Amino acid sequence: MAQKYFYETKLIAFIDIMGFKNIINTEKGEAIEKIINCIDESLEQYCSCLRNGTNNLKDFTGCTILDIKHPKYCLFSDSIFFYIEDEENNLIRFLFSLTHLQRTFIEKNIFIRGGLVKGQLFEDNRKDRINILGPGVINAHDMESKIANYPRIIIEKKLVTKLKSTLKKSPLLNIKGYLPRHVLEDNQGNYFLDYLSAPIALSGLQTSDINFFENHKKFILESLENPQTNDEEERNKVISRFLMLANYHNFVVGQINNNQPPPELLIQMKKVENIFFKRPF
Repeated sequence: MAQKYFYETKLIAFIDIMGFKNIINTEKGEAIEKIINCIDESLEQYCSCLRNGTNNLKDFTGCTILDIKHPKYCLFSDSIFFYIEDEENNLIRFLFSLTHLQRTFIEKNIFIRGGLVKGQLFEDNRKDRINILGPGVINAHDMESKIANYPRIIIEKKLVTKLKSTLKKSPLLNIKGYLPRHVLEDNQGNYFLDYLSAPIALSGLQTSDINFFENHKKFILESLENPQTNDEEERNKVISRFLMLANYHNFVVGQINNNQPPPELLIQMKKVENIFFKRPF
């Protein structure tokens, strides 16, 4: 019997909505609209910004625009699967899309974490069913559940290698500093999406960025002060995660204005030991 179904190679992101149970319990039906709106808003921003606000024939990556397609997604409970074709410059575009996604959720006081990989995926989308499966989905989920730990999106190492190659071929990305400001590496060799720095690389520090940093700081402090759990073990995990996020926040803020950041944007706290970040390129 001839094989009926086949895998395709895609760029795949598995996203976990953190604190989902609490969101559902406190916001009831409004939570559904809030989460779906976050996804749709981020994808609309992605398409708009990719066109650079004009009718140009090239996007901000210097790649010719033929037909901009945003990533497809499937929402299941507290999980979102995003995937897009593994085509020219789609990796950079996907990072751009996930940056908007993460920032849009944070603006609604929702943190997410995830994993981004290149892998095999089977998609069967019909009126009466949606089937998404494959080793790529498993790998992306493993990165989210086993490596991400705190609110961040881990990027597969071989994708970072591809980004380094892209950077050499695209002087425009290097000049603007866009690609280098999109990825950070921690001291364990894990790469993750730098959603705080990336927008600044494109347009410089704007008032909206200052507001975002202020709210980001506020949300972190609130999460540290009120972990929203009575279980002591889980409480300690939540505090540990947001201490790590606070270190990331301070690292990025510390680079503002030639390493002379506004003091009010920094989170005054004891640093988590053995945590540091660097740019891989």
